[in-house]
Amino acid sequence: MLVYGDATRACDPRASAEDLAAIAGQPPGLARHAALVAALIDASELVQGLTDDACAERDARTAVGDAGMRVLVALAAAVDASWSSDFVRGDGGPAVAALEQLTARALPPAITARRAEGHAFYALYPEAYLAAARAAPPGPRRVIGIRSIGAGRAAVVAAATGAPLPATVRPRGDPFHRRIDAAPELQEQRKLLARAGGATWLARFVGLGRDGERALARARALRRAGFTPEVAGLCHGFLVERWLAAPPLDLAQLDRQGRRRLVGRVGSYLGVRARALPAAPDRGARRRVACVNCVSSRAPTPQRASS
Repeated sequence: MLVYGDATRACDPRASAEDLAAIAGQPPGLARHAALVAALIDASELVQGLTDDACAERDARTAVGDAGMRVLVALAAAVDASWSSDFVRGDGGPAVAALEQLTARALPPAITARRAEGHAFYALYPEAYLAAARAAPPGPRRVIGIRSIGAGRAAVVAAATGAPLPATVRPRGDPFHRRIDAAPELQEQRKLLARAGGATWLARFVGLGRDGERALARARALRRAGFTPEVAGLCHGFLVERWLAAPPLDLAQLDRQGRRRLVGRVGSYLGVRARALPAAPDRGARRRVACVNCVSSRAPTPQRASS
């Protein structure tokens, strides 16, 4: 019988990063390739620990997490170059430079690193992930890894496919009912622009079945309230709305009156969401009202707006 535990270790992230710098200057060959793979695994545990520390309750993009992921992608690219050239290429110089940028940031004095069990017990080779990623159909990609081992795997896939800088998430909660709590920038949605009838339409995935129907109802309610563009309908999970081409809003260009109008409009939107689209008690984001230059004798009761 094999019994597995969740092995963790406390470590100094700055000392761990300095140890990784030893990959620089090694001569080409199988020994250097093995050192690059070992550095990738160790760095993935380091980045996992740093990201867990920075995102204790909710996963999001952080400066430290992104700096760590740049180290992983550079190491993955070095492993890729070494493997594909029979161990001739694959200098660790770019990874060492990324390590220097990471250690230049404010790091916690200690982190909890978890063993990358797939590499320790299940013979998961980074080179196999390189080959699998290259076999994927071409097209734009967004790579999100599941910590712990997913930090290194995500970097390998990104290095092989040229995808943008990956991110990671950690499922939380009961082992049989894991949930992911991620910031909006990590929540992937499929969006397409389509042209028909002389107009441009945005088709974005909102869910199949009842999830899609609820999203359609929300979109129509917000349209009636004057907050969103024309709604064409729902097509097999995709909500279709008219696309309004406009430059992004630049807050720096708004004068005081413009800022007041913006704040008022946002407040009206939140009010409509809270009144017309209330969320169930266990869903939605908690909304707090902030008043500037005003005094209130009664603090507003936090409510939930549906998502």
